[in-house]
Formats: sequence, C-alpha cells, structure tokens
Amino acid sequence: MSLITRCPDCGTMFKVVSDQLRISDGWVRCGHCSGIFDAAVHLQPEPAAEDLPTRDAESHDLQQPDPLEAAGIHPNVTEAVSDDPEPDAKSHAKGEAGSDEGAVDAGGDGDHEEPEPAKAGPEKADLAQAHEISADSGDIGFVRQARRRQLWQSPAVRAILWVISLALILLLATQVTVHERDRLAAMDPRLKAPLDAMCVYVGCAVSPLRQIESIVIDGSSFNKLRNGDYKLSLLLRNSGAVQVAVPALELALTDTRDQTVLRKILTLAELGFASSVLGPGEEWNAAVVIRVSGAAVNGEAVRVAGYRVLAFYP
Repeated sequence: MSLITRCPDCGTMFKVVSDQLRISDGWVRCGHCSGIFDAAVHLQPEPAAEDLPTRDAESHDLQQPDPLEAAGIHPNVTEAVSDDPEPDAKSHAKGEAGSDEGAVDAGGDGDHEEPEPAKAGPEKADLAQAHEISADSGDIGFVRQARRRQLWQSPAVRAILWVISLALILLLATQVTVHERDRLAAMDPRLKAPLDAMCVYVGCAVSPLRQIESIVIDGSSFNKLRNGDYKLSLLLRNSGAVQVAVPALELALTDTRDQTVLRKILTLAELGFASSVLGPGEEWNAAVVIRVSGAAVNGEAVRVAGYRVLAFYP
C-alpha cells in the first residue's frame, strides 16, 4: 500500500511504501533536498473517497466515443466501398485458398499450445516494489548514520558526556597535583596543609622540592691535615626562586694520572647541616674531615693529588 509523506525541509510530497518504512523504521531521504526525516511522523491524509466517483464520471464523459463510431458505421467508408468494382473470381478463390492453408497451418500441430498472455500488471508492480525495497535496503547506511547522529545529540547522552568530561578533567587535575605536589608546596607554603590532607587518601607525602639545577657550589677547598687526613670545605648556594632540598655530595679523590682512587658519598647528616631545605638565595658553608690514612688500592697506599665534588639527590 502506497502512502503519502511530506518532507519537513522543502515541503516536497511523494509516495512511500509500507514495506520501505518497515525496513528503515520510518526513516527516508528526500529526493529533492536530500534531507533525512521520519516519514511516519509526516504522513499526509489520503484524498477523500467521495471525490473519486465524480472524477471517474468526468473522465468517462470525456472519453465516451460517439455511438456511430462505436458501432463501426462510417458513412464515408460505405460510399467508398459501393463505388469500388467487385473483385474477380481468381482473387476471391486465391483468398479462400490462402485462408484454408492458414487454417491448416494453424491447426496442424496438435501438441502446440498457444502461450498464455503474461500478467504484466501485478508482476510489474511487484517487481517495481521489490526494486524499491532493495534500493532502500542498500541505502540503509544513511538511516544508521541519522540514528547515530540523533543518539549523540540527545539530551541524556550529552549530559552523560559532560559528566564524563568533568570526571576526566578532575582526574587529570588530581594526577598533575600529585605529581607536582612538592613544587606547589615550595611555591606557596600555604598549600602544604591541603596537599598533606590529599596525600592521606592518595598515599603520597609532601617533601622538599628537589631541583638540582638551583644548587650551585660557589667555592671549595681540600686541604691535608697533619695526621694524613684531609678537610673538605665548600659553599652551597640556592640560586632558585623557591626553597629546595639540601643535596648530598659525591667526593672523588684522584691520583697524579687523574684516575679516581677513592669515592665517598657525604650525606646531610655527615655534612652537619641542621635544616633539610635551602631557602631562595640562601648559602651554606659545609666542612667535613675525610680520613684517607690507611686506605690502599691494590695493596698500595692511596696518594691523593686532586679531588672532584658533585652535588646530587640520592
């Protein structure tokens, strides 16, 4: 059964088949403006039945032939026939013989069956309807695309997406805060208490900022004492704008060939520093005694000719 629908975009009205609407769940594409809409929502009422007899009567009156023409009586034709001479006997006999031969040829083969006339009307209609259904089945992709677009634009889905986006933003902000907690506390000491409270749930701890590029060794000396030991003196300075953690020191003693013969790690406790942080621009003088007497390498006593000092965070 054909139905009439109307495109809401351009107003074009066209027929649709119920099978087409069943396959595409009502979604169709306008052939004029290519707009996609639900045909079931925009179905138009069919013309009233009382108007059909009137139109049929009018068309019957317009197409009704003249009684004389329907009976096959034409005056001019009658006169022309009466004026023609009668055909001769040979022509008449030849016509009868031809008619007899035609009759014999037509009925000679008893097994021959005349082909039945094809029922063109219903079959053509079914083929056209099947072709339209197959075309709609092949074009089902635009229906899926329209459904997807409508799904993602629905208020419920958009609200869920907003909630997920906010949750991801909060999660990202939490990760950045946890990763940069030491820097944030160093930049603003007032943030240390909230960061400590956050670390209780996350499982972390706020420590002094480790920023080794801000530590500068301004000066150092390495002097030998009377008992054969050495004294290391140096000046550490924080060149950054925030407070940083005090680093450890690596002392490497070298021989005359600049080969390392002894390496020692000096921790904060060994350096004797009271605080674990250096404020912005703060300096710190450190001095520590290094015992070298009795040290040997490959059975030979260590002979110190130079040293190297390196600051690092263990």
